[in-house]
This record gives sequence, structure tokens and C-alpha cells, in this order.
Amino acid sequence: MPDQCKHLVNGRRCGLSSGHPGDHVPELGGAVVPLGEAPPVTGALTVNPATAFLAEANGVAEAPKKVPIISINHRENQFLLPTGELSETVSGYLVYYFRTRKYYKKSPKQGEKGAPPDCWSADLVRPHATSLEQQSELCADCTMNQFGTARDGRSKACGEPLWLFLYNQAFGEIPVGVVTASTASLRPILGTRFEAGYLAQAKARHGAYQIVWTTFRLKSMGGDQVQYSVLDPQMGPALKDPAQMKALAAFHNQFKDAMDSMRLKGGEAPKEEETDA
Repeated sequence: MPDQCKHLVNGRRCGLSSGHPGDHVPELGGAVVPLGEAPPVTGALTVNPATAFLAEANGVAEAPKKVPIISINHRENQFLLPTGELSETVSGYLVYYFRTRKYYKKSPKQGEKGAPPDCWSADLVRPHATSLEQQSELCADCTMNQFGTARDGRSKACGEPLWLFLYNQAFGEIPVGVVTASTASLRPILGTRFEAGYLAQAKARHGAYQIVWTTFRLKSMGGDQVQYSVLDPQMGPALKDPAQMKALAAFHNQFKDAMDSMRLKGGEAPKEEETDA
């Protein structure tokens, strides 16, 4: 009997026979296939393959469920999983994302539990009604939303956390987790006016970023006094089977309300491992 692979797939042993490639991508049904091997196409495609996902993603949302949070431990430069374990990578289909805003008069320090932000926004347009001390009626007019107001003298005092929702069957009973990242990760994910970010690159290559298997790693940035981690996305293969794309879109619809409700967590106190970088 051949030896079994000891490669870990999101914290679980692969279990396939040894001798196959080390990187893996689980199919929607939970099976594991080597990276780069896409599921076979069951029929001729007459439209862009991404159309199957985009069409189904406009369907009706079902009852919301709780979504586990995957945060970043900047001191260790690793992801902190809902189980409390640390991981160097997190993978899945990036089915949804959004940004929020939060401002602290006194920035929370790493390793300390802080208070809720003094002002925060769920829609990037205006402060939320629960903000302790609203800085402006509209975010666009807020002084703290201007470059040069942060402690480093360059960035904005008001941060823009990024919420990235990943579908991965290996996550368990709830096959979705949300990766929360600081403002420093906006550029590699969303890009700038002059440079395309990861989402735009994945969409340009495959028609929809949601159908692309994505692996997130972390880059350690900063100096001796302040260190922080920035998301480093790696693009894997895209789904090509329309049936699997529809299954992924159905999942998107099922959890959309739950994912949107996570915006309201923008007013909660930061976790110990968070940073204002």
C-alpha cells in the first residue's frame, strides 16, 4: 500500500497517495486535487465561463449564518484561525469583500485589548450612528480621512479595514471564513489608479475573481519599532465546470446576508493581534 501524503491542507492531512504535487485545491464537493488541475468540463461552453457564476450570484439570499473570523497576528506574521491556531497561509474562493472605516483618537497598541473606535463607518459614506464621537457628517469631508493625518505623517488617521470572505470546504461545518486585514493590504488587493490589484488581475484573466482559487500569504513590513503584515495573494486555477460555478454562486447567495451583517462588527473593539498599520 503506497505511503500517504502528509501535506497539510488548511490544517488537515491530505491523505492522498504520496508522489503527487505538494500544493492542493479542494473541489467544491470537498475532494482534493493537485494545484493546476481543473475539474473536467461537462459540456461545451458557448459563453464566458465566469458568466455561470455572475448570473447565479444575483439570486435570492437565504437565511444568514454566523461567519468565523480569520484575523492577522502581526507579531507572528501569521493568520489567527477561529480555532486559535496560527497558520502561514489561508486559501479558498474569494466570494465577497467589502471595506469599513474606523478612527481612534488613541491608537490601540499591539498586545493590548482596546476600546471600540471613536468613530467608524459601515458604508464608507458617513459615520455609523453608534460612533462614540463622530468626526464629521460625511466621511469625504472628514479631516481624519485625509492623507498626512496619521502618526506616520503620510497615511490617513482613519483606517479602512478590508473584509475578505473565503469559501473552503476544509473550514468545516461552516465552509466560509472572513479574513480581516488592515489598511496596508488595500493596495495589493484593490490596487491604485495606476496599478491593478489582485482582484482586477483575477477578473481580467478569468472573467470573475470569485471563481479563482486564492491563497493568501503574509509579508512582514515596517521597521524595528512597528511591524505589521500585508496580504500577499497568490492566484491559483479557476473553476471551469459551469455546474461547479453555479454551486459556488448558490453558496454566495446563501451566506450573503450573513456576510453583509459583518459590516456592523466594524464598531467592535479590536482584537489583541490587530494593528492600525
